[in-house]
Amino acid sequence: MSMVLFSGFLSFWCTPSAGGASLVLDATLLALTHQEQQRARTSAGHDSEAGSASNNPGANQTADCRSRQLPCTIRIPSLIVAFGLTCLWLAAVGFNLYFLSDIDALELYNWNYSKARIAAPILEVIFNVAHAGVFLTYIVLGAKERKRLAGYREGSDVSAHELRAPKD
Repeated sequence: MSMVLFSGFLSFWCTPSAGGASLVLDATLLALTHQEQQRARTSAGHDSEAGSASNNPGANQTADCRSRQLPCTIRIPSLIVAFGLTCLWLAAVGFNLYFLSDIDALELYNWNYSKARIAAPILEVIFNVAHAGVFLTYIVLGAKERKRLAGYREGSDVSAHELRAPKD
């Protein structure tokens, strides 16, 4: 919002940078999740054909669990990138609050200052905090789900090094 009124000066262009990077992360995770679902759908078709020959459904449970990988949304790189984006959103909040604390100084720069223009940076701060909150929630819930899946897989005799992302 302040990009329109203040040409991005109030956030040092962190808000549009964080917005663009967030879109890239969201699109990447969406594409990777789609690929994982496609891969799981095709492997489920092959497993059902192979499983019909076996009379013991629990025989390959450990091998099946080992072949599964963690979803891309809860892998360590995704969570680290989300943490970096949280920091970027909070940096934009900090820059906006810094300039809002001394908004009267903007008159020195011939900004055609008026009290009505203060609403845009305040709304930007609110939306930036909301974005940071969404990413922080994603990180916390992703870490909890990762820990839950790791505990489930440890109970099925799968070692911890097999929970990492695939090499291919």
